[in-house]
Formats: sequence, C-alpha cells, structure tokens
Amino acid sequence: AYDFGYIGDRPFFTSEHVEGETLARRSPPPDVSTLLSIARHIAEALAFLHRSGILHLDVKPSNIVLPIGGGRPVLIDFGLFRRGFASPPGAALQGSLPYMAPEYYRGEALGPWTDVYSFGVTMYRVAAGRFPRPGASSGQGGDEAGWDPAPRPPSSFVELLPTDFDRIVL
Repeated sequence: AYDFGYIGDRPFFTSEHVEGETLARRSPPPDVSTLLSIARHIAEALAFLHRSGILHLDVKPSNIVLPIGGGRPVLIDFGLFRRGFASPPGAALQGSLPYMAPEYYRGEALGPWTDVYSFGVTMYRVAAGRFPRPGASSGQGGDEAGWDPAPRPPSSFVELLPTDFDRIVL
C-alpha cells in the first residue's frame, strides 16, 4: 500500500495497479511447477501479513492476480482485513463462504490459521478444479455434516499432482 487515509468518514488506501488476470480466470495453472510457485509466493505474502498482525480474511482465487508477462502473483482486495487477531464483539460475518474457515463461519476466535485454511481451499480448488467440501460452491459450507476432517486428496482428481502437495493442502 502506498497511502492510507479517510475521505470524510470513509477509509481508503492506495496501492500499485497490477495488470494481469486473477487466478480464478486463469486456472488451472499450466503445470505443477507454476502452481507450486504461485502457492509459495502467496504463502510468503500471508506470512508477512501475519507477522505484521494482519488477517486478510478473504483469500480466494479471484483475489490473487497473476501479472501479465510473469512475475510474483499479488494478493489483492483487503476490504475485509483485520488488524490484530481479536474479533471485535458483534463482528459481522463477511467473505466468500466456500473459502471461509469453519471458525470464521461459527463466529469463533480468528487467527493466522483462518487465512491458512482459506489458502488451502484456494490451492485445492485451483489444483483439483473443485472444492474440498461437498456443497461448498452452492453456499452450504456451514453444514456441519459436510465438515469431514479429511477430504479426498487433490491428486485423486489430478494425477500429476505430487503427494507432498496433497499433504500440504490438506
């Protein structure tokens, strides 16, 4: 971000314009190496945010831009970010349900693990072409019966994925 401030009572920030496509529009990546590179860069961005005491709270493929001509993917859309890990009383549920961590959906304590969960769903969706939880795309992600602790590994849908990727994403 280049600048923060208020216009009247509305907060704003400015940042670099990144010309490119979102990961949602360009998925799946052309090869496993590209997928792993994207994952590494976004994991580094999230680690930086978390070390700085910031939660993104809306990690998903449409919030990751892949610059034209290559380069590092960029995590965008900080419209739901939260400084600090404590949930304010009466915090409203906001975000994209299919990518939302169960504790966020339930109104429980949030932390870096909340973004890590969303990042895992994001990488699963991009790699396997589907969500890890049945019904997630229809908005039924909060159904407790659908929270099986072990979804099928992404490699069961895409043979070229390494088993190490499965272990990390799951």
